[in-house]
Amino acid sequence: MKRQAAATLLFLLLPGCWTLDHANLRETSAKYDLELSESEVSEKDVVALGSIQVAKGGFYLFGYFPIIGIGLHETIDRLAAEAKRMGADGVCDIRYNYSPAHPLKFLVFPAPDWSAEIQVFGMAYKWRTHPRPPRPGRGGAN
Repeated sequence: MKRQAAATLLFLLLPGCWTLDHANLRETSAKYDLELSESEVSEKDVVALGSIQVAKGGFYLFGYFPIIGIGLHETIDRLAAEAKRMGADGVCDIRYNYSPAHPLKFLVFPAPDWSAEIQVFGMAYKWRTHPRPPRPGRGGAN
């Protein structure tokens, strides 16, 4: 009986450990013709246009079953679209923040909070010189 209770408790407390998502920055970069990077760029080469933050919220029934799911790839796609709208050549210093749904998360007890959220942040920039430096793997300036 104690083992079953311990296993049930473990099952309820660890769903965030089972989360895995994938986003391919190269695909999104090619789709929007933008440089997307998790690293910084040299200030002497670019002009910062501003910070971009994109968030997507979702709802998971009992903290497990997606009613309104969230995805890293879709959120990065929205970040790239916003950067393109700003006239950026790229987004650098991309960071992620994920808050998973959990069955034991409460707004105010006993009202459960089974929401999840993903946030993606980055700095939009334009190259100082045009044409911009060649992109790796493309063999020339765009």
